[in-house]
Parts: sequence; C-alpha cells; structure tokens
Amino acid sequence: MTEPHQLPRVMRLRDVVLFNISAIVGLRWLTTAASQFGLASLGLWLLAMVVFFLPSAIAVRELADIDPGAGGIYRWVRRAFGPTHGFVAGWGYWVNNLFYFPSLLVTTAAIAAYAAGPRFVHLGDDNLFIAVVSLVGLWLAVGLNVVGLRVGKRLQNLGGHGTWLPGLIFVALAIWSLTTHGSATPVTARGLVPASLDLQSINLF
Repeated sequence: MTEPHQLPRVMRLRDVVLFNISAIVGLRWLTTAASQFGLASLGLWLLAMVVFFLPSAIAVRELADIDPGAGGIYRWVRRAFGPTHGFVAGWGYWVNNLFYFPSLLVTTAAIAAYAAGPRFVHLGDDNLFIAVVSLVGLWLAVGLNVVGLRVGKRLQNLGGHGTWLPGLIFVALAIWSLTTHGSATPVTARGLVPASLDLQSINLF
C-alpha cells in the first residue's frame, strides 16, 4: 500500500511564532485594555495568558504530536469525533477568517491614512480609498499563498515583525520614561484589581 502524499513542511518554529504574533497579538488591544482598566489590565492579561494562551499552546503541541499530518484542527476533530464534527470545526475556522481578514484590511487601510500625516487623514473616511487598499491587500495575500506557503509565509512573518518591533520600541520608551520621570500611574494594590467587570469588558480579553 502506497503512502499518501505528504505536503512539504515549510513552516519552521520561527514562522509559527511570527504567525501567532501577527494573528493574536495586537498593540491596539493593549492600549484599549489599558485605557479601560489602567494598571489592572496587567493582571487581566496575565490571567488571559494562563487560562487561554498556555492551555491552547499545550493542546496544539499534544495534538500535533499525536497526529502530525496536514489538516490541523479539522484533522484532529475528525479523528476524535468523526467527519461531521471535523467539517463543522474546519468550516467554523474558515468562516471566522472570512470575516476577520476583510475587517483587518479595512482597519489597516484607515490606520494607514492617519499614519501618512494630516494631508491624508481625510482618506480614512473615503470609501473608495478603503476599498482599493483592502482589495490590493487581499489579492496580495491570495497571490502569495497561491504561489505557495514557502512564499506566502513571508507576509505573515512581516506582520509578526511589524507587531513586536513597535512593541519593543514602546517598552524601551516606557523604561526610559520610568527611569527619567517616574511612573505616570500610581502603583498600588488596589489599582491591580479592576473596579468593575461586565461581559463587554471580559470579552475584550
């Protein structure tokens, strides 16, 4: 019996790490959480890491060791619960990306208009500009991945670097500000506890 054709493994550990950074980590969420919870956001991010990110990483590692074949979550769910559940899991993942990626492109286009300077701020409300930039980004991503993951992974790697490099700069500036001017936020035990938590706030994490 011949072995089924195996897809080439072109994603190294570095590529997977950068993929997760570009997909999950967002500086906009850090600032949003800080503006809503202040110092308490540090503890909430730590809690999110403990109850979500670490278990998720452990689960993926274990499942990949048990069944390292191509297919990811679809393959794992199908093996455990059958083809119907596998289809639902794969379909749900695909639909999530169907809505997530366009919204990300629209946001990126609007941010690019503001980042370009005062002369281009008005483009952030220009539907034609947003549509053109979003479609260009969409077809660029599609084209790179049609060529192959060996090439397509470079786009996500760029996104990963584009996330952690500004983050590193912000951390360096924060350390400099702390050492030269002191903390702008009073650090107290009470400040580490959120004043209130509702469903909308919890959903942020």
